[in-house]
Amino acid sequence: MKKIAVTLLFLTVLSNINAQDRVDLKDGSTIYGVIKEYIQGDHIKLVSTSGVLIELNFDEINRIKIAKKIVAMKAKGYFNATSLGVMVGTDEWGDPNINFSSSIINGYRFNRHLQLGLGIGMDGLKGSLYYPAFIDTRYNFRKGNFTPFIGLQAGITFHDFDTGLPEIDPNVWWNQSRELDGGKMGGLYLGIRNMTRGDFGYTMSIGYRFQELQEYYTDWEFNQPIKETTYLNRVDFKLGITF
Repeated sequence: MKKIAVTLLFLTVLSNINAQDRVDLKDGSTIYGVIKEYIQGDHIKLVSTSGVLIELNFDEINRIKIAKKIVAMKAKGYFNATSLGVMVGTDEWGDPNINFSSSIINGYRFNRHLQLGLGIGMDGLKGSLYYPAFIDTRYNFRKGNFTPFIGLQAGITFHDFDTGLPEIDPNVWWNQSRELDGGKMGGLYLGIRNMTRGDFGYTMSIGYRFQELQEYYTDWEFNQPIKETTYLNRVDFKLGITF
């Protein structure tokens, strides 16, 4: 009976060890525990069997044996961020105005904090479609899979004259034909990112968006060419994915 109890105890201890993550260090020591954060090429955090939270840099580690699948995110390299949202503001008459927006950003993650990308988008503004092209830079405050971030965008917006959408502005008398053009754009935003599986995750953000729009038409009374510039200020809400 005593031998059976000892055997069961040995198997239980062995099972617990096998169920834990194992980190072999370059100094020859081994640490058992549960990995809580795994940043490929940078560091890991694990809670040891004694309950101590330990952070180890990759240059200290010889081998890692993971008992269960965890989220592993690369420290640097290519990234994509795709998002959809709405821009909320007021028109030139002070009435509430809601416009849809979308963007795709491709770029490079330099480290766990800084990333830089080039983006294109499609916005619905004043009854027509506009296409922003911009530079996007983002700073992640934490190294982990979940982090708040701050971002900045700057670029130029273009208008597509071949969308087939009606270009009728009620502010232009007698429905004169007109040409539309974009202009400078920029924005500042705050958000959160959560990587849920490997290098795939989701983002949520809120920010400020500035947009310049141009309109060209002929005055109906004096037959003079007129150029009007509109400056839009919007609160920009976005949901997106990143990988």
